[in-house]
This record gives sequence, C-alpha cells and structure tokens, in this order.
Amino acid sequence: MLVYVPASNGKTHRIRRVHHAYVDPYALSASEEDTLSPNEIMLRQLHAICETFEITLPPRGFSLGIQVDTDQDYLLPILAKILRDRDLYDQIPQRHHYFKSWIIQIEDELPITAQGCIDALHYLQREGEPRQILITLCPIDEPVRYYHQTFRHYFDSCTHLKHHHMVALPYEPTAHTSIFKCLDSELRPEWKEALNHQYNKNDDVRLLAMPTPIENLPEGKKVLPAVMSTRIKKKGDNIYQFIARMCANGSKQQQGIHYEFSYSPTAGMAPIRITLCTAAAFDWIVAVIDVVNCFQSTMIPPEDRLVISMPPFYRKWFQEKYPEVKWEHSPSNKYVLEVINGLQGDKGIGRRWYLLLKMLLEDFGFVCCISEPSLFIYDHDGQQMILNTSTDDFLCAFNDQSLFDRLCAKMRTMFDITTKEGEKFQYLNLDIIQTEHGISYDQTDHIRRKIINKYFPPDKISESKLKAVHTPFRTDSDYEKDLAEQLPASEDELKVLEQRYGDSYGAILGEIMHVEVCSRFELSYSIRRLAQFTHGPTEAAFAGLYRVLRFLATHPHRPVMYPRRKFQGYDELRVDFDAPKFKSTQIPRVPCTIADSDHARDTLRRKSHHCVVSLLNGVIVHNRVQQQRSIALHSTHSEILGSLAATKETGYLQDIYTHIGHPPSNIFPFPIFLDSKPCIDALESNAVTTRVKHISVPIKYIHEKIAAERIKLHWIDTTLNLADSGTKPNPSP
Repeated sequence: MLVYVPASNGKTHRIRRVHHAYVDPYALSASEEDTLSPNEIMLRQLHAICETFEITLPPRGFSLGIQVDTDQDYLLPILAKILRDRDLYDQIPQRHHYFKSWIIQIEDELPITAQGCIDALHYLQREGEPRQILITLCPIDEPVRYYHQTFRHYFDSCTHLKHHHMVALPYEPTAHTSIFKCLDSELRPEWKEALNHQYNKNDDVRLLAMPTPIENLPEGKKVLPAVMSTRIKKKGDNIYQFIARMCANGSKQQQGIHYEFSYSPTAGMAPIRITLCTAAAFDWIVAVIDVVNCFQSTMIPPEDRLVISMPPFYRKWFQEKYPEVKWEHSPSNKYVLEVINGLQGDKGIGRRWYLLLKMLLEDFGFVCCISEPSLFIYDHDGQQMILNTSTDDFLCAFNDQSLFDRLCAKMRTMFDITTKEGEKFQYLNLDIIQTEHGISYDQTDHIRRKIINKYFPPDKISESKLKAVHTPFRTDSDYEKDLAEQLPASEDELKVLEQRYGDSYGAILGEIMHVEVCSRFELSYSIRRLAQFTHGPTEAAFAGLYRVLRFLATHPHRPVMYPRRKFQGYDELRVDFDAPKFKSTQIPRVPCTIADSDHARDTLRRKSHHCVVSLLNGVIVHNRVQQQRSIALHSTHSEILGSLAATKETGYLQDIYTHIGHPPSNIFPFPIFLDSKPCIDALESNAVTTRVKHISVPIKYIHEKIAAERIKLHWIDTTLNLADSGTKPNPSP
C-alpha cells in the first residue's frame, strides 16, 4: 500500500510504502480509538440534554399512533406527531411533539432513520399484551446546520448506490426522446444498465414470455413496436437515476377490435386541494401510496394479450439470464415477445387497472364518488380516509394511522407498494409539507428543474443578471396592439424565435400551463390569452411567454397553505388605500365561490373571459379561467355567462363536498359572490327583458338553482373580487 505524506518541518512531500493502515470510513475520527458514528459525533458537539421516558407499547398488531421522520442532516429520527387518542400522546410530554426532538435511543437500539425507529418499536411489541419500554429523546435547539454538511458529504461518499443505473454527475444529463439516441451518447453504459434493470424488473413480475419466432404467430395477429421510454430522475445532489421504461406503441390499436374502453379516471387538482384542506382542518395525517409496476400487475386474458417486437439488447440479456434455454430458430431472424400482463402503451390497460383498483378499494370498504371517479371515501366505526388516485399514486388523508396500515397490508397482498410519510414528501411533482400549523404544497423544485434550469441555466444567466418582472402579463396598451396586429411568424422566422427563446411555442406553453393548473393561479389569464397563438405564434406572443418564464424564475416559491382550523367563522378580505381609507368584506370559511368577467378586452377576437375561484377555509381549492364561446353584447351579458360557469362548477364541488362528508348546512345554499349588481338583479328576479332575452336559457337555469336553494348570490366590491386577476392583467402580483 502506498501512502501520501504531506510536507512538514521543511521536508518535501513523500510517498511511503506501508503494510498496515487505519481506515477512517467517515473521515471524522479524532484518533484511532475514536469509532463514533457521524450522528454520535454531531450529538457530542451539540452538547444537548437528553431525556428518558417510560412508555407503554400496545400489543403486537395494534397501531402505535406515532409518526416519525428522518433528519437528513444529522442522521437521526425525529418525533413528528402522535395521535391524540393514543396513550403515547400523554406519556411523552408535548414539548417533544411536532418535530421538536430527536429519538436517540429505544431500549438498546440506536436508530438513525425513521424506518429503523418504527421497526425497533414494532419488534419490541408483545403478542396479546402491552409492554413498557424506555425511550430517550433529545430536544432540537436548531444549531447552524451548514457546519455539519461536510459530515453528511463524507457519509454519502462512503456508501454505495443501491442501483447500478444511478450515477453521480456534475451536470444534469439529458434524456433523449429515442433510446437509440441515448445509446449513441457518451452515457451509453448507464443507459445499457438502465435497460438491464428494466428487463430484470419485468422478469421479476413474469411480464414477458420467452422470445418466439415471428413466423409462429397466428395469421392476423398484430405486432406492436416495443418502445423504451427514457427518463432522468434526480435522486439527490448530483445523483441521477437513468430510467428506460418498456412500453408498447399502441397507436395502431383500434377500438372495438383490440380494446373496448380506454378512459381511466385520475385525480384532478380540485379534489387534491380539497383533500389537503380537509385534512388540515380536521387535524388528519397525509401520506402517499405508490404501487410498483401497476400495469404489469394487471392480469390479461390470453386472447387479449399483446405481442411486441424485441427491444434493444434484450436478446443478449435473455441469453445471459437464461443460458440453458434454447430458442426455436427463426428463418428471418426476427423474434417477438408475448406480454402476459399489462404494459404501458396498450390503450386498454389503463381502464383494466382502474377497474382492478376500484374492486380492491370497494372490497376494503371505500365508496367511489360519482362526480369524481378518482375520489374514494372510507368512513366506518369512526375511522375516516379520503383517497385520491392518479394511476398508481394515491394521496391519502386519514384520522387513524391503523387504518392506513391496514390499507397498505391489503394492497401488499396483491401488489408491491412503497409509502411516503412524514413532514415532507412528494406526490407527483407536488412538494407537500405538513406541520402543526397546517398543510402546504408547492412546485418550487419542479419549477427550478424544468423551467429555470432549462431556460435560464446558471452557467449562462446568473440570478443577479436576470431582470425581474412583477406581473406575468404586460399591462400596457402597446402590447395589446402588438398581439392584435402582428402576423404569424414565417417558417424561417419561427426557427429563429424558437432558437432565441429555447424551445417551440407549444412546448414552452405546455410547461407553463402545467404549473398554472397545479399551483400558480396568477398565471391563468396570461396562459389563456397566449394559448390562442399556438396555431400561429407571433413575435409578441413569444415575448409574452418569455415574460411568464421570467416571472416564474424570479418568483419560484409561492406555496399554497391550508391552516389547521375548523370551518367556522369568517375571514376579513381587505384592501388598504391611502390611510385611513380601506375597503373590506367578510368571506365565510365554509365553501364559497367568487366569479368575475371582463368585457371584450381581447381586441383581436372581442371575446370575453370569465374566472371562477372557489375557496374553502379561506384558501383557494379550485380555479377556472375560460374564454367565452360567443361575443358578449354588453358587460351584463358576459357577467351572466360567468355566473353560469360558476353555477356549473359549484354543482361539481357540491357533489365532492357531500361525498366527503361536509355538513349540508355548509354546502347548501352555496354562496357565490359577484361584483355586478345588474347581473344579480337579473338572475334573482327571473325577469327576461329585451336587454337579456338572447340569454334567457342561462338566466332560467341559474334562477332554478337559486329557487331550489342550491346557490345564493352575494354582491362583492370589484376591488375585493379575487377572481378579478383571472380576467385582466392587473398591475400588481
């Protein structure tokens, strides 16, 4: 062994040969006798005072009612939450609840992760009787954490990656649209590992039959091309996972021949927000269940099974995996694979998976919502859960940890699943945080990775040089004139614009639209106006999209927060002018809707826009901005059409609230706030005058809802109308 000895006392650098060496795996030891782990060293430096308590564990099989998270900086479990109805809630003082203390020791165990802590507690439970144990907690005094980042770096550097298709890179790699382009890049070895990993996963669930000569297929059997969908997933600082998911190109499948139905319900943002708001108000817990290989877990009848072509490197993988298996020779040297279970790309597999999932949930005791088929409710014996499905990702809000544990155990009998619990986790690309103050979600990380890093890369544009904008849409009349008068870009001009702004018009618009729908409601008006130029982009439209990108880049973090308070009372909505002047109104914390419409602001098409904003507990849960289909003859016309949209959206939300279990007194009649008194008078009086006779049907429809006490109209001042930002470009954010 060669050891480098740095220069000292005037001597030069030397390399010496040694026979024995002491290896410090964490690079933290002060001496050869110092063998403490990183978290023990950190605790020693914090000089914290630990407390030991005697607690009683319930018998084995009963839920602990305790929620634990992992402190990634200190490698220690944190006591996140204890359910109020459990004995542990009183046995452990409340000064240690809600992420205020580390769990240092459980009997003789020294856990360093949340899962290790839970496993230790489950191991100590006894069959049929409770058990007293000792638990040691250490208060968190919030030290300066960046002093310990080096320790964390050392620890990460000495651990091995769990998957060979992960790699540490100083830059974020690119996933090309074609697997062949990926294999031609400098990261070819990593993509080959990703392919082998996917083939091994498919083999674990017995997804594919052995290769068969194409000549053996029945006449008329269609062979679908195998497609490897590529993706890069960030797993940590400078650590990336290469994913090559096997799919079938089902574009040639015909309905009625190869499949019957393809519709598979997925959760919309309104049910997700209502779930988070309800969980916060009732002090529930939120967690996520993810089914691994959901489509591959769906059994397919033999007569409906797909046949796909052989993907790249599959033949080599199969021969190395099963060297003793002999293939039947193909005269054309072409082989195909029969898909035994479901596979992405099959137009009918989404529907099959949903029906299987629905059967499992209803067998467990859930009830499906008719108006929102992706929403399921469980309510039995005081245990309640709201479950939103998005293909194989489920957002769960529940009042009893044991109910969630039973559901996970039920699903594990049929699928492989993973769960996400704790203070902070991701659902789809939403970052969800739950504390004692409330539940919030945001897309900050998604905006930084998919928008800022793409269109404003740090190596080209620094944050200090990025010019900030405070509104996503220009408010001056000159820009409206440019949008109305500029001609669509020619083919050559379009290439120049796409190169200047970083991507095609549709691609930029789609990335912004996703963020707007999920979390950034202030972009709604901008998106609806600029989406009109998708078929023929102009230079002004490109500039408008770029302004929205700059707005997101300079304002990336704007979370939506749902407080932990009951649906009782009112919130004051107030606008201050020059002191002491102000305007205010009272908004109920029960469900309500605010609507607004403009009148022909779009000088090119002369069509109006309306915006519908629905609130629960004073926070937005639903937002819809639309361009009206017909040209409004006057402002009252556009306001009535906006009221019609608000009434329709309200009916959809009423069905969800009723299914979840909100009291009818909080839902009927549903308050709708409008800022047009002529519109309210026309709708409440049910009088169709010559001024509004051309829209008599919407007026009659809304009046029927008012007479049936389904809705109730209220007036709100224009300066206090929250929906105003969705109908015009306001000069303030």
